[in-house]
Amino acid sequence: MRMPNIRQLSEEQLDIFEDAPIDGSILVSGPPGTGKTVIAFLRAQRLAKRNIDITVLMFNRVLRRYTENIASDIPGNVQSKTMHSWLPSWWSLHKIENDESEKVYVKCSFNEKEALKAIGGKWDNDKRMWFVPRELYLSNPDTYSSWERGAFDPPEIQKWQYNWMKMLDLYLSQTPESMHDWGHLILDEAQDFEPELFTFLNLVSKQLDKGGITVLADENQRLEENRNSSLDEIRANLKITKKPEREFRLTVNFRNTFQIAKVASHFYVGLATGMPNPPSRQGSKPVMVFTTDSDAQIEYICRSLKNRAAVEVGVIVDNDADRELFTREITRRLPSYHVQTYSSREYRKSESLQFDRQGVVTVIHRKSCKGLEFDSVFIPQLQSFSVDDRDLTTFKMNLYVMCSRARNELVFLCNGGTDTNHTFFEHFPDHTSGLVEYREQI
Repeated sequence: MRMPNIRQLSEEQLDIFEDAPIDGSILVSGPPGTGKTVIAFLRAQRLAKRNIDITVLMFNRVLRRYTENIASDIPGNVQSKTMHSWLPSWWSLHKIENDESEKVYVKCSFNEKEALKAIGGKWDNDKRMWFVPRELYLSNPDTYSSWERGAFDPPEIQKWQYNWMKMLDLYLSQTPESMHDWGHLILDEAQDFEPELFTFLNLVSKQLDKGGITVLADENQRLEENRNSSLDEIRANLKITKKPEREFRLTVNFRNTFQIAKVASHFYVGLATGMPNPPSRQGSKPVMVFTTDSDAQIEYICRSLKNRAAVEVGVIVDNDADRELFTREITRRLPSYHVQTYSSREYRKSESLQFDRQGVVTVIHRKSCKGLEFDSVFIPQLQSFSVDDRDLTTFKMNLYVMCSRARNELVFLCNGGTDTNHTFFEHFPDHTSGLVEYREQI
């Protein structure tokens, strides 16, 4: 991630950096490209100078990796994590028993693993820890007394969906001296978290000496169809609805060219965060390329990148099959570039992703592109994009987010013509809009 220096900040960014309260909760909203993540780390930098522990929480692993270099460069205790890595770790410090968990985790050395396995111990590959099935553990706890308890999991409704209200009851039943202060939490892309999370954080923060919360959100960039929060829900659950001094708004688009921003705005659905002010920086008009087949789309991408100086490229797709296809074929045909990809099925590979480097192509699913930016963005396979007439808002949000990843160049690719996916092109800028240049490579 690229950070500006103080002289490059806008007045509204400086207002947040210099004037936002350092205690309690604040909310920063702003459309794509307005610098919400920049503010997150500038705020982390300012708070770290006061010897406050800072955790910047990201919704997904890719965005955490994208910002990791910034967190590591800030003096003090600043870390960048996903919610699903930070929360279980922080919760486990309190050693609160979760009687709904089917597993009791224990700390087991390599030399002791055979002894533990002999009495029912098993390995959890996701958590990289040993455990004993709860029913077996409770039947004779003395059998396992030589092993120290490991993680204490927070209650879940289902996998990766926490039971925030039960967690709150369990947490507030502790003695004050048992509570571990998180310092200051900074939540980026917070619109993709459920509203109950903010209720939980707000009420827990009241029990802590520091317990600060900074939330950055844009409800026009929701990618989670079933779990998300509006700005009104975040305000209400953080109890800042009637506290304007704790809310800030960003409006200046630093990322896109004017032409790319205009195309992104075509998919704006009108939610409260609003649209950024149009950028002044000029560039080429986004392009729609019609090809004969998927192979021709891949060839178009590779040919266009071969004929220029190396740039940082994003290829954003709508499904995993296309992600694998484009990764494999671009790697084979474009040896001068480093081609990388990410899948939640192989989440540990996120640690090897490289960003802010020219000559790198990142092929990524649309749900993992939030917060990222690239010099050039290609959005292929439009003939396969599904459009649910019952939820056009989500469809448009997805396109809004994908388009706004591009700094300088935006290219769409589709097999055939507009009739190949008539429903999609009903909602895409047509020939007469002047927003997109139509080309045929058939």
